[in-house]
Amino acid sequence: MNGYDLFNTDTKKAESLREQGFGAVVSHQKDGIARGTGVAVVLSDRKENLNILKDRTAAFYSFSKGTSTQSYPTSMMGSVALLRQTL
Repeated sequence: MNGYDLFNTDTKKAESLREQGFGAVVSHQKDGIARGTGVAVVLSDRKENLNILKDRTAAFYSFSKGTSTQSYPTSMMGSVALLRQTL
């Protein structure tokens, strides 16, 4: 999953983060064990393609499989094994 494929500008969230002092963020999809790459964006009200600073910033992983309907892995050890097999 590539974060830039799913990125949509949210003016309310961007405004809230700007008020807290942030100018840019890295965002990613929070679903699955191997979650894909993140996207670095500027917190402005412009169109999505003008807000993207870097389309692939980092790889994201988790021990939680998220919304997957598969039964494997059922434990943290299984998640670690899956990540090792993948990499």
